[in-house]
Amino acid sequence: MKWIAAGLMILNVAVYLTIGGQTGRSQEERVPARPVVNEQAMLLLSEIPETASAVSVQPQDDSDPTPVRTSGIPGDSPDFPDTGTESPEQSVQTDLSDLPSVDDQDTQKPERMYTDEKLPASCFRIGPFNSEDSLEQASAWMADNRITHTPISGDSREFKAIRVFAGPFPDRTAVERYVRELEVKKIQLKARNQALEYYVYGNPQTGFRVSFGYFNQEKLATRYREDLQMLGIQAELATEYETMGPLYWMETSVTGDIVDLLKSRQWADEKIGIAPIDC
Repeated sequence: MKWIAAGLMILNVAVYLTIGGQTGRSQEERVPARPVVNEQAMLLLSEIPETASAVSVQPQDDSDPTPVRTSGIPGDSPDFPDTGTESPEQSVQTDLSDLPSVDDQDTQKPERMYTDEKLPASCFRIGPFNSEDSLEQASAWMADNRITHTPISGDSREFKAIRVFAGPFPDRTAVERYVRELEVKKIQLKARNQALEYYVYGNPQTGFRVSFGYFNQEKLATRYREDLQMLGIQAELATEYETMGPLYWMETSVTGDIVDLLKSRQWADEKIGIAPIDC
């Protein structure tokens, strides 16, 4: 019996040692390595999802506002900024969206282009023109300078005037002798800061006369004749009627430099003037 018990004990020990050795070898045994796979290439091709284990975020410096990421793959450089998961096409689209569109550019015009900088217009009446020919010449000049205008004609008028004169003289010799006497008096008056104006009119058939003045009021004509008589010049008064017209004018509305152009214009007749009127 002792031999049997001893044999069973030895058998149990052998079995125990055998089982324990196999367990130790199984724990020390390593799992076979997987085939080498280019994980970075698969991430770029979107064949596998990007996991948190593949990316590690480094601590950021407060002075650097640009986030930086590094890949867990050996050899990846940490110098490139994190662009997220946007593709290059999305990045280009985002940059183009920041640019102003065609409509935006139309609305971004300077304010001065929207302000109506209209200069105030000035209206003038030009004339009088004694004939239609002189009016047509002036109208042609206005058209050449692109100045719009409106021709206006007035009816003929009869004016009453009082002329202060000397004469009549029968011939030219007599009137020339009288004019030489007037020249002497004119020099004397000039020394006293006074003036004497006159001119000769008439013809051999009706006689020559010397005109000293032309007045529309008889009272003024009489006073002037008395002043001449005090200077030793005999003069007479005569009522005359003069028909004027028809006369012609032009009315225009201009702005800016055109006003100066009109005022500096030398018209054919000295009587033609430019006068402002209400627009």
